[in-house]
Amino acid sequence: MIVVKATARVKPGKRDAAIAIANTMQEATRAEAGNLSYTFSADLEDDLVFHLFEEWKTQDDLDAHFGTAHMAEFIVGLGDVLDGDMPTTKYLIAESGPL
Repeated sequence: MIVVKATARVKPGKRDAAIAIANTMQEATRAEAGNLSYTFSADLEDDLVFHLFEEWKTQDDLDAHFGTAHMAEFIVGLGDVLDGDMPTTKYLIAESGPL
């Protein structure tokens, strides 16, 4: 399994636009083959910060995700709302289960 996490800060005044972009991306991505979860969440301490958590069955599924039309639209939309970079980390998970 592949886990991806990202953090993004949006420009002041762009929070609602960022939420709309995130909701569109979240809905489209959740329908993709190999996607196990895809969730944006708002930071509890800073309302201009959002976190993304994704789970994928395989690297091939994640690679296919990067080639989708909704990913291309998402990247264009981010250009208008992001305040800086969107640091992203990928984790390769060998095993998972209840804690």
